[in-house]
Amino acid sequence: MPKKISIILLVLTGLIVTVLNSKNLTSQDLSKEAIKKVKVITTAELVQLLKDKPNTPIIDVRSRADILREGGYIKANKVTLLPRDKMEFLISDAVDFNDTFVVHCNTGNISLLASEQLKRMGYKNLLYYKESFQGWKTAGLPTSSLDRYPESMLYLKIQKVADGVYISLGQTSPGTYENSGHNNNLGFIIGNNSVLVWNAGGNYLLAKALHVEIKKVTDKPVKYVLLENSQSHAMLGSNYWKEQGAIVVSQEIAKQNIAILYRQMEFEE
Repeated sequence: MPKKISIILLVLTGLIVTVLNSKNLTSQDLSKEAIKKVKVITTAELVQLLKDKPNTPIIDVRSRADILREGGYIKANKVTLLPRDKMEFLISDAVDFNDTFVVHCNTGNISLLASEQLKRMGYKNLLYYKESFQGWKTAGLPTSSLDRYPESMLYLKIQKVADGVYISLGQTSPGTYENSGHNNNLGFIIGNNSVLVWNAGGNYLLAKALHVEIKKVTDKPVKYVLLENSQSHAMLGSNYWKEQGAIVVSQEIAKQNIAILYRQMEFEE
């Protein structure tokens, strides 16, 4: 029998045997096998590891939506958010094959199977954090959030940059749930009798949130709101400021562009 035919028959025989021996598996079945193949680390051990080696990589395999819904992620020096559906493709950007690193999710279920897959890929020194984020959070250990200032719609807290001058930096990205449309810089200057705000904000509630921060610093009224341009994140909060009695100021060309935009919106309605 020709060698090529023999090889084909051997492969086919192997496939037939595999099919005959296969059975339906539940996630519980997979987990029982996976836990035998990974090294487990507890919360106390992870705390000690980060104390001894603070730059140990932490791989969180949850999606951004999960992290937002579940209250944040572990606060550490080197955390990588690596969604499970992209893990195999992006893991090499985060760690090397010989690195010691920690893998977790929210409750440990998804990250257990993810850890087994990474071991199969050749990452021999990974540590599976079984208690995962919920264990860390329940223990009262430090966490971070994708939302940099959860108490406010502002992306970041206001910062004092000079006497009477404050700024809140926006996220350098399109508008998202985390930044509430705060993706440009907002700020204010406190004068002798009143306050000047630059940029009205990307929406009514964002403008209101900035005003809340202003009131924490001064009780002087906002008299002027200066728009740096006609882009939506600079001017869509103007109605809020006008309700407060402020005068909205812009360059003539910005005013013309805003008027065109509003006419387009009215036409679309």
